[in-house]
Amino acid sequence: MESADLIVFATPIYQASFTGALKNLLDHLQMNALKGKITGIITHGHVEKHFLVAEYQLKPILSYLKGLVPTTNVFIHNDAYDEENDIVDSSALERLRNLAEEMLELAHK
Repeated sequence: MESADLIVFATPIYQASFTGALKNLLDHLQMNALKGKITGIITHGHVEKHFLVAEYQLKPILSYLKGLVPTTNVFIHNDAYDEENDIVDSSALERLRNLAEEMLELAHK
């Protein structure tokens, strides 16, 4: 992570929060660990309102660690996946493309 320019944090949402594994990782980072790094957020879950987890839980933590958080983050509903766990929802794919484009644009600046 120290040598990365871009980092995407992706997590399922359980009980209106991100996973304990991601929390454990973030807890072990120093305060400036993400300084100057573009930090994208992708979450997925079964309840539409879980999109708020990225905005109210992950974004403040990544900002505290000095990560540059794009304005775009992506929530993908569980129904967007097929039986092989591939994303088949065109709207979700478009939102992922938008996030990637914004992250690359920030990295080039």
